[in-house]
Amino acid sequence: MLKTIFCGAIVAAFVSVSMPALAIDSGPPSRASAPGSTTDGQPRSLTKHVLQYTLVRTGSPGVSIPQETNTYVDPATDIVCPSSAANGCTIFAKVSVQIDPAGDTTWAICPVVDGNQMFGGCEYMGTAVAAQYTLQTVIASMSVSAGTHHVRSYVFLLSSTGTAATYYVEYSLATP
Repeated sequence: MLKTIFCGAIVAAFVSVSMPALAIDSGPPSRASAPGSTTDGQPRSLTKHVLQYTLVRTGSPGVSIPQETNTYVDPATDIVCPSSAANGCTIFAKVSVQIDPAGDTTWAICPVVDGNQMFGGCEYMGTAVAAQYTLQTVIASMSVSAGTHHVRSYVFLLSSTGTAATYYVEYSLATP
């Protein structure tokens, strides 16, 4: 009986010490322009989108990637936001690329629309190790107006050269 009470007291002490820390509201993000937040730091409401279509392309380009150069891995793809979309459209990209770097390097996958980087893309993904195939995936989006838009993706190696071994891309168009 004494063991049960003692164990119960330890659990109660642990819960009373650790649980309040979980309930503390840390307030808005320190950056007023944090992704997914409004300028006052509050979360944006979610917007329902209706998927119009998705284009999928895969390949093994074997393209040489020079150091510090934007090297496209897929051909340009046209995506059309219909004129009937009064509030424009959103283009979503899911891009996976496998590289074989000649030396250790930090690298990024950068989906672009009409030459502009998409939100969520082109972030450094860590270090790819020399002579070891490395696969990463990025998911990004961009709001666009009605009309035809050109979408494609490039890789960027910061401190080495390499080869783009394979890629898989999904470009989707949705309307809010």
